[in-house]
Amino acid sequence: MEQIKSKQRVEQFGEVFTPPEIVNEMLDLMDEEIRKIESRVLEPSCGNGAFLIPILERKMETVMNLSSTDSNSVINNALIALMSIYGIDYLEDNIEECRANLYNSFLNTIPSELITETIEQAVRNILSLNIQQGDSINMKTPSGDDLIFIQWGVSEDGGFRYIRKGVNRIVNEAKAKKSQLDNQNSQDEQEDWTEITVPQIPKLLIPSNSQENVDENEGHRVQKKLF
Repeated sequence: MEQIKSKQRVEQFGEVFTPPEIVNEMLDLMDEEIRKIESRVLEPSCGNGAFLIPILERKMETVMNLSSTDSNSVINNALIALMSIYGIDYLEDNIEECRANLYNSFLNTIPSELITETIEQAVRNILSLNIQQGDSINMKTPSGDDLIFIQWGVSEDGGFRYIRKGVNRIVNEAKAKKSQLDNQNSQDEQEDWTEITVPQIPKLLIPSNSQENVDENEGHRVQKKLF
């Protein structure tokens, strides 16, 4: 992978991509945690996925080792792994490339006979929700709204659920100590999670304003451009 796209981008945005060998050395320091399929990762300057792609690959190795003989478990665990990966980048072309690279990496890992159009659509929308264009310094979208992400979870019946959260809240929770995280998780259980099935994921609206709790039935806008 080239370390720069152009000298102009380096001068204007300070954009330099991390070499793969350095990426892997850094990820090796956190390998045990990264390989947990539910362990969330936020890359605040994700570029075209230099860190997020190998992170997903490591998580997918765990998925296949855990559930390689059970097709339903493969899909569910793979989606959980994908749902745990988040990225922000200032440049639109990087976001498009990152989503496409993660999409291809995901589908190349799953046995082809398990991939349906519904799964493909769900993966596209998860990536459109989790990998967003914005400024990670002030946590704003290009239009100046607060960045809002979807926090995904697993419901009691083995399905999925979600809740909208601002990035600042997600980051603050991630910085908390383990005991504080445990307390926060117990509080999350009491929050207003929304149950969702895989066929419903492609219909989930992409946040476009600064409200954390949005009623999709109240005329909330959908981001028009998916990849």
